[in-house]
Order: sequence, then structure tokens, then C-alpha cells
Amino acid sequence: MDWFTGIIVYLMIFWTFLFCVLPFGVRQGEDKPAAHGPGAPVKASMKKRFLVTAIGSIIIWIVVYILVDHRIIDFRQIAEGMQAQDGT
Repeated sequence: MDWFTGIIVYLMIFWTFLFCVLPFGVRQGEDKPAAHGPGAPVKASMKKRFLVTAIGSIIIWIVVYILVDHRIIDFRQIAEGMQAQDGT
């Protein structure tokens, strides 16, 4: 995996992981100003969420990198097999 592919894979993992982490620990308060939406959390804790997301994404990216680098998952072989099935 070259550096550009690694960055793209990391960003995809990061955003997917972020959207999975966002709903955890959300509490809605009773006393909200009228300008807040009905689903707005009392305390968003975005710094904590981004930190958890970054660390989790790095761990997942390392696992993906090892799987691809050691050819445990070989996408070229999978593509060749799919091409052979299509008969092209």
C-alpha cells in the first residue's frame, strides 16, 4: 500500500468510525434555549470523540495495513478471480 492509498484508507476508516462514535453518551437536557434543536445534546464532547476516533482509526488502519502488506487479503487476486468468472 503506497502512502496516498494509506491516507485515503485512513480517512475512510476515520469518518466511518466517527459516525459510529457520535451517538455514544449523548444526553438531552430538559432546560434548553429555544434556539437549540430538539435532538441537540447537552454536552457534545467533540474533542474527546475526535481523540477516541483518531486512536481507534489508527488501530484499525494498522490491522488493515498488516492484512494487505502480508497479502493475507490480496485485492489483486480477488479482482483477477472476479475477472475470470466474468469471462473477460
